[in-house]
Amino acid sequence: MLEVSGLSVFYGKHLALEDASLAVRSGEIVVLLGANGAGKSSCLKALGGIVAPAPGGRIMLDGVELANLPTHAVVEAGLVLVPEDRGIFAELDVRENLLLGAYTRRARQHEAASLGKVLSLFPRLAERQQQIVRTMSGGEQQMVGIGRALMSHPRVLLLDEPSLGLAPLICQELFQALARIRGLGVGMLLVEQNAHQSLAIADRGYLIENGRIVGEGSAARLRGEPAVQQVYLGGTAQKHPAALGPGRLQSADPPAVPTTSLARNGAGAREPAAALPPTATCNGSSAMFDVQLLIANADRQAAGGGTFDRLNPLTGEVASRAAAASIADASCAGDAAAQAFPAWSETGPGTRRALLNKAADLLEGRASEFAAVMGAETGATAMWAGFNCMLGAGMLREAAAMTTQISGEVIPSNVPGSLAMGYRQPVGVVLGIAPWNAPVILGVRAIAMPLACGNSVILKASEMCPGTHRLIGTVLREAGFPSGVVNVVSNAPRDAGAVVAALIAHPAVRRVNFTGSFRVGKIVAKACAEHLKPVLLELGGKSPLVVLDDADVEEAVKAAAFGAFANQGQICMSTER
Repeated sequence: MLEVSGLSVFYGKHLALEDASLAVRSGEIVVLLGANGAGKSSCLKALGGIVAPAPGGRIMLDGVELANLPTHAVVEAGLVLVPEDRGIFAELDVRENLLLGAYTRRARQHEAASLGKVLSLFPRLAERQQQIVRTMSGGEQQMVGIGRALMSHPRVLLLDEPSLGLAPLICQELFQALARIRGLGVGMLLVEQNAHQSLAIADRGYLIENGRIVGEGSAARLRGEPAVQQVYLGGTAQKHPAALGPGRLQSADPPAVPTTSLARNGAGAREPAAALPPTATCNGSSAMFDVQLLIANADRQAAGGGTFDRLNPLTGEVASRAAAASIADASCAGDAAAQAFPAWSETGPGTRRALLNKAADLLEGRASEFAAVMGAETGATAMWAGFNCMLGAGMLREAAAMTTQISGEVIPSNVPGSLAMGYRQPVGVVLGIAPWNAPVILGVRAIAMPLACGNSVILKASEMCPGTHRLIGTVLREAGFPSGVVNVVSNAPRDAGAVVAALIAHPAVRRVNFTGSFRVGKIVAKACAEHLKPVLLELGGKSPLVVLDDADVEEAVKAAAFGAFANQGQICMSTER
């Protein structure tokens, strides 16, 4: 059992961790939750012997005092840190990295058994033992890092942000492996920004703010605590009493959720938008969605009150009536994004990450609304809409994980004694133009990474699904993105050329991305070239299905049929030849 009391860490005169006390039992997962800079990593580094704790703190592992021991002695005792940067040897292969973990005297006695357990826990590593680690994905490298730590035969693992920068499916696989490691009797202290998944597998948790542990409790209790839901889980749960142990976390009333600009009215009826509550669902085929522009976090009609109708492809009825933006509206959206950019570009990565993660949670929570709008506007099935929401939320979380991965480089200098550096910085306003066939996936993809990198954005909604794309903007606004950071513009089909040209020409727009047809892509590329603005294009193509001589023909037929008819063939990898 790991028992920590009175642990403090200083960096010079700066107090990073103050009087922390916690415990981790054998076979227990304990999560340490807190914002960037709260002291989480400093706590793990002090426990692992990487930084020296202040005098007076105690670190006891099965009755043995570890405070102020060198790192190799801490590892020998059974307390092992997997750092945020993994610390693996990139030029060695998987097996060589793993065996280096068994260098301690105690670990060498269990080398063969430990290797078998690691390869069983991570089948990917078993298949790739001879692969050079630098050629592996980030998730696979993380598995190598954790596997190497397990080779040291630890009693307690310290894991610093293991899911950082990983794709959602890899994150899920990694957390499943952590749950299996618990079954081996290994305790784990987990520092993790992915509060949802970490609390799902954890037994207990601690909350840390400004270097002090302010609360603790079972994982189930923390998940139900309103203040925890607001700060870490993006929730708006009802307030209820919760006991948290020695540290007290004050529960606050959930913030008021802004009303939405996407309202459903009876057939033929017109009433002000913003009546739809965040958990409402919409059913029936004879109703209509009213869609407004989103500019500077405000719901706006188009200049002059212009609208256009999107018809339901199944019934022919009006599915949505959307604001038909003019060139003046496009200019207003560009101005709003430009005004928001300076402050947003200076916003820290932790804040950007928290907002993106909250938006992901809200998007998943409103899947039924997305399904209703997508079904009405594009004829999409509920299954396809659900897949869109799942992948869209995953993209937001992946973008959130990338906020701290934006790095620069040191550049060789010809001037003796000087140091040249290159660093990346936000460029300004990014215009995203997304299509209708996978509207949530492609709408989110158009703006998620630009937001993560500190850019303000304009999403130009497809004329085929204005309500669906506008709902993405509503979700981001509800997540707390500042005014003007996210803007959504819809336009009538007849005005598309003029509105897009105005958006591209706006002086604040610095980058453009477009997904759509080859024909329209050439028009967008030409307009960007006229203004010397970089543009990223994903255009149409032909997707062949290759059937080899040794293929199972029956399965090949099923694959061809699925590829050709999934979402009525309106997907980028549709089988076409």
